[in-house]
Amino acid sequence: MKNHFFMSYSGNKRSEVERILENIDLTNITTIIEPFAGSSALSYYIHTQYPNKFKYILNDNDANLMELYQMAKNGTIREFFNKINSMCFNDNGDFIDKDRYKEIVKKKDLEAWFIGNKFYCRVPRLYPLSGHKTQIKNDLGQGFTEFLQSDAVHLSQIDAVDLVERYKDDDTCLLFLDPPYINLNNDFYNCGGKNIYEYLHYNRGFKSKIVTVLNDTWINDLLFADYKVIKYNKVYQQEKRKVVHSLYTN
Repeated sequence: MKNHFFMSYSGNKRSEVERILENIDLTNITTIIEPFAGSSALSYYIHTQYPNKFKYILNDNDANLMELYQMAKNGTIREFFNKINSMCFNDNGDFIDKDRYKEIVKKKDLEAWFIGNKFYCRVPRLYPLSGHKTQIKNDLGQGFTEFLQSDAVHLSQIDAVDLVERYKDDDTCLLFLDPPYINLNNDFYNCGGKNIYEYLHYNRGFKSKIVTVLNDTWINDLLFADYKVIKYNKVYQQEKRKVVHSLYTN
């Protein structure tokens, strides 16, 4: 699936959604829930394949990300993009210099977060020496925005474990879990003092459909030993790096 989102987003599953969906049984499912929404690539892809069939709950505890979602949902994101363009480009369409860029992205506000993740070189907040310096077009993320604005989509910003707890016994719900990988960003797993990996390991017998996609490691195979597992190849195009991902489902 082509990039549907407003910017590059770490962990985006858009290149894997076809493979993921073909291995999910949607029988009796009415609601798709993403406790770690990120760019919500899977939900959006399901929506494109089955329009008007499901309800969606898109949740993330990243306040900046969810504010961006909310602007898209309430129809004010175009004004936000215009503001970003005015901050980053002069009247001739030239991108701001390095000093001005560094001054902006070191701030803690939404604009700094977005600019640092939209215009960068190699890693977020690193000044783009070449490329990635094009003004934001009015149609950026239009299809995704229309998806968010539908009555079928509900936005949420609570701890992922709490969201799983709320819906774990509802057999009409699919919980798609895409947390940060266990050997890369361990500080991000804790949700109000609850670790999502520990929670899933020690809590079994969910009535809801649980699907999680993780990097292929022996520890994940141990943690989810009683789940069904499907392994497939993934290529990170920018780095030309080949990895194996594991899809676990109950």
